[in-house]
Amino acid sequence: MRRLIFSGGIFECINEIVHAVNVETGVRIFGDIGEDGYVVRHVVGPGENALQAPCDYSCDNEHAEREYTRLLKDDPTLQWLGELHVHPSGCPNLSRTDRQTAREVVCSTEDVIHPAEFIVGVIQRTAGPDFEVFPVVFSKSNLKGEVLGVDYGKQHMCAKSGRAAGIIREAYRYCRVRQRRQRSRRDRHADGCWRDNAHRS
Repeated sequence: MRRLIFSGGIFECINEIVHAVNVETGVRIFGDIGEDGYVVRHVVGPGENALQAPCDYSCDNEHAEREYTRLLKDDPTLQWLGELHVHPSGCPNLSRTDRQTAREVVCSTEDVIHPAEFIVGVIQRTAGPDFEVFPVVFSKSNLKGEVLGVDYGKQHMCAKSGRAAGIIREAYRYCRVRQRRQRSRRDRHADGCWRDNAHRS
């Protein structure tokens, strides 16, 4: 399975944007296309004139185009990979509108940027604050879309490991408390046996 790969700092940047509001929002993603996946190196937020509502999101296109032009000056090889946007909790699948938009981007004949492949991904907010993304890549040869795996990067893995470490620490603490209680019971039992034997003597 091909993957969407977040380079250093991308997870944190998206996470900050996603949790800055409590309605639908999103980011455009830019980076490189490799044999085994898509590497995200830059993201552009929704923009001042974006539509952000409880069940609707639309990027500020002028803002996104300005930012992409600015990024291209420093990195002419940078490619527009697609767009990730939040859905209400429990709705990780692309909507019919999402799929139609992706097909229009790769198939349109209008005089605008048309990437050969275009990623559309649904973001689900999770506790932490954290998030999960469910990306699908579309192309002229695959208008139904191909589901991608996700590599969130080292920081995300560290955060997950931190929560796991917390659980492990609690388990160790429970074991230590249990061991102390068992030792205490054994000691009391041993003291009682010693006193009984001493009395018999």
